[in-house]
Amino acid sequence: MNYSLGRRLKNFIRVQFFYKKKLEPAKNEVFEDASGDKSRFKRIYYDDGSLKAEIHTRNGKLHGQANLYYESGTIKAREFYRDNNLQGISRWYYESGDLQSEKYFDKGTHIYTKQYDKNGRLVREIKN
Repeated sequence: MNYSLGRRLKNFIRVQFFYKKKLEPAKNEVFEDASGDKSRFKRIYYDDGSLKAEIHTRNGKLHGQANLYYESGTIKAREFYRDNNLQGISRWYYESGDLQSEKYFDKGTHIYTKQYDKNGRLVREIKN
């Protein structure tokens, strides 16, 4: 796999990957921290080119916000990680964009979940 350095995204340098025998972009982009820190920001794409996920890592572990998307482009989930563990509120959405569930985590341990129907009504609450 070959790569080329591209434009800056705040303090990150874009590294674009290409398949060896074709000049077609690979299915992801990686942005590395220009300061030498081990932080990375990664974009992953569906086969049709639409955005599938945006993920932050530090030292090879999930760290920071992660966004997942439906092929239609609407947000599917928004989660936060600290050292590879879910931390805080994780929100999942129906493809319509309406809230489907909220899950709260503390250092990777599930604390509670709230699930909603497509009309936004709370239908279930699960606590540990």
